[in-house]
Amino acid sequence: MADYLIANGTDAELTNVNAGGVDVPRRSSGNTITLTDVELAAVCVLPGVAVMKDTSTFQQRREVAKVLKYRKVLTL
Repeated sequence: MADYLIANGTDAELTNVNAGGVDVPRRSSGNTITLTDVELAAVCVLPGVAVMKDTSTFQQRREVAKVLKYRKVLTL
């Protein structure tokens, strides 16, 4: 188990992403979310969702946010 930052770039809320019942609102991020290996694998396969170690730098989070922001434009 480790702490992760989950960036949700979709138009839907992510509910119960871990055993603690943590939710990540649409088009936002949640940090310090503890995930097991199974929970991490389940979240990583979701389209429009990015998962990073909670210790990532500001620049890394900013780059992921840019990609998620323009995700719809890139897929058209």
